Amino acid sequence: MRLRNWFGLLIGLGWMLTACGRAPETPPPAAEFETIMLENFDNENNLWQEIDVDKKGEAGYAGGKYRMQATETNTFLFSYPVTPATNSLRDISLQVEAEFDEGATNNLYGVICRYLNQENFYFLMISSDGYFGIGKVIDGKYQLINRSDYPPSDAIITGEKTNRIRADCVGSTLTLYVNGQWVDSQEDTDLKTGKVGLITGTLGGQTTILFDAFEIRGLKP
Repeated sequence: MRLRNWFGLLIGLGWMLTACGRAPETPPPAAEFETIMLENFDNENNLWQEIDVDKKGEAGYAGGKYRMQATETNTFLFSYPVTPATNSLRDISLQVEAEFDEGATNNLYGVICRYLNQENFYFLMISSDGYFGIGKVIDGKYQLINRSDYPPSDAIITGEKTNRIRADCVGSTLTLYVNGQWVDSQEDTDLKTGKVGLITGTLGGQTTILFDAFEIRGLKP
């Protein structure tokens, strides 16, 4: 196994419901952001390294994209850039182009924010068969916030297509947009600050996701 300090692997996860009241029915007020970092993965600059984890998953640069492949059911891989500018972020907006390349559509992929370690972070994800979820990992337990399962969304383009994912983590509000459309917002106060990154997982067979144009934006002063 080759495992770097910026990469995590979680296997055989149990899902829990977090009771936090009703989900908002409208998006939060618009905020203004400015770019902190834009990563197009054209230059293998060692911010995102090669990963190989004993047949359970791998990730690395691939033709100007960042390729993440989960090969074992209920396996989730996550990675984040190692740079001082992103070590402790609070109020941010993340955007990334995520292309389903091959494998099982019963997958999950997206972004993470306020990452403290592999047992504590927020995630905002979609699936290639049209579902989404906002949740958190606390003390190693995956929890959907305010939901018992992943609901569907017409904003998600299904199949071997590219989706533009945006995740705003501002104050206690986590908001997910897909292809320019607001999908969901949830409230949670457990995590205040941390790193940001990418996540890919499979719930049934191998899946491969290609990421590009990963942008981190912070609130304008």
